[in-house]
Amino acid sequence: MAVGTVADVMPINSLNRVLISKGLELINKIKDMSWDMATDFGKAGMKALINYISKTQNGNQKIITAKDIGFSIAPRINAAGRIRKPQIALKLLAERNYEKARILAEDLNKINQDRRRISNEMFKEAYSLASQSNDDFVILGKQTWHHGVLGIVAGRLSNKLKKPTGIFHINNTHAVGSIRSVEGLDVHKLLSNLSYMFDKWGGHAGAAGVTIKKEYFDAFRQKINDLLKRESFEVDRVLEVDMELPLRSVDKRIEEIIEKLSPYGELNPEPIFISQDITISSISSKGVGVRVKTLDKDKEIELSCFEEELFVKLRPGQRLKAIYNIDSYGINMIDVVFC
Repeated sequence: MAVGTVADVMPINSLNRVLISKGLELINKIKDMSWDMATDFGKAGMKALINYISKTQNGNQKIITAKDIGFSIAPRINAAGRIRKPQIALKLLAERNYEKARILAEDLNKINQDRRRISNEMFKEAYSLASQSNDDFVILGKQTWHHGVLGIVAGRLSNKLKKPTGIFHINNTHAVGSIRSVEGLDVHKLLSNLSYMFDKWGGHAGAAGVTIKKEYFDAFRQKINDLLKRESFEVDRVLEVDMELPLRSVDKRIEEIIEKLSPYGELNPEPIFISQDITISSISSKGVGVRVKTLDKDKEIELSCFEEELFVKLRPGQRLKAIYNIDSYGINMIDVVFC
C-alpha cells in the first residue's frame, strides 16, 4: 500500500500519511531481517528488491524513506510493465524463496537499467528534434520510439524546455502518445477542444494520453499550437523557499526535526532553505551529480547536486546563495543565486 501510494503520487493527507509511515516501518524491518526471517515472513522478494537500493550512511545502513520508494523502488517495479511484462515484478514481490527472489530482483534491476537506457536515448533524440522547432507546444512522434517510456521522455523534455510536450509512438495506423504540461496550463482542458480528433484520450490538468489516427497527426500538432496561442499562462517555475537557514547551522537536531515531518510527497513537500553568502571550495563527480564543498564562515560543508543544468554552471571560488533541502542522503543543492 505504501509503495503504491507514493508511486502514484497520491496526496500526503492524514490517511495516506499513516499508510506510508506504517509501510515504511515494515519496509525497514524487512531490510534489517536475515534472509531466513524474510523467507518465513513471506517477504523475501521485497528484501531482494530493497538490497538493490540500500546504502550505508556513516557506516550504518540508511533508513528507507518515501523518496527511496519514489526514485528507486517504484521505478524498478514499473520498469517491468513499461518494457517487458508486469508479471515479472508481481512474481518477485510474491516470491518466498530467497534464492529465486535474488534472481528475480537481479532480472528486474537489469530491466530497469534497460528502461533507463532506452528513455535516455529517446530523450536525446527528441531534444534534438525539439531544438529544431519553434513550436510552443512540442509534438513529436517516431515509429522507432518505445511506447513504454513515452511519458518519462515527455516529462523530462517538458521540464527542460519549459513547454507542454507530447511524445508519440507512430505505428501503421495510429499515433499513441503521452503529453505533459507546464506550470499554469491545464492541458486536459486545452485538449478537450480537439477531442473530436481522438480515438481515445484522457488525463488531468498536468498530463494526458492520446490515441489519434496517423493521418491526423500533423493537423493535430498545428491545431494544438494554434489553440495554445490563445492561452495566457506563466511557464517560469517559482521556487518557494520556506526559511533562511545558514548551512553552518545544519546539525543532527535540525535533521531530526525534518525527519519528524516526513513522509514527504504530494501536498507535503520537503522544506526548502536558503543559505546566504557561501563560497564553493571544490567540486567532485558523484554518479549522475556532483559533490560540492562550500565554505560558510570558515566551516566546510558538503552538499550533493543532482540538477544537471545547475551543476554545469558551478565553479570553485564562486560566491553564491545556496537553495537546498535536507534528507537522509544529506544536504542537496537544488538551486543557487550567484552573488
